[in-house]
Amino acid sequence: MNLNQKIISVITLGILWGAVEILVGNLVQSVALPIRGIILTVITIFFIITTKKLAGFPGSILLLGLIVIILKAVYYQSIFHSALLAVLLLVVLAEILLSAISDFKKASTITSICLMLYTYAHCIIMHDYYFGRNIYSVYRNLVYGSWGIDFSIEVILFFFLIVNLLFGAAAGIIFFKLSSKIEKSAVDYFE
Repeated sequence: MNLNQKIISVITLGILWGAVEILVGNLVQSVALPIRGIILTVITIFFIITTKKLAGFPGSILLLGLIVIILKAVYYQSIFHSALLAVLLLVVLAEILLSAISDFKKASTITSICLMLYTYAHCIIMHDYYFGRNIYSVYRNLVYGSWGIDFSIEVILFFFLIVNLLFGAAAGIIFFKLSSKIEKSAVDYFE
């Protein structure tokens, strides 16, 4: 694919990612915050890895993120929103990692794990900062409501850390393979 086709791919994926994130974000609004973060970050990982595979030029992930941020800012009617900050930091982190690691399979997996770790930290730091200790009760109620077991908050946070790591590794591997198939289809389409 030439540069124009790559830019078209980035713009298309950015619009799709923005629309999917807004739609899915609204659908999972009632889901507990930690689970919602995992769901939305897995979607993010798909679009980031696919974009880097289709349009591997420097800054492609940043352009993708800029499109999503603009769409979300218009939707939320504000630039001061935690979701916009999350997207910005996710795409910057992804651009750095995917550019620094030459083996795309390893880069996809490591980037996915790091993005899930960021989501885990973002959920705790940002929501603890904005809502006080409320986020810890969300974690505790999620575990107690699901299993009826009253674990300490440290055990619960460690459990969710492991869950985020596993989802990150799985998403990286699966979306690496899927992005290769999407790339073949895109090359056939543009030829």
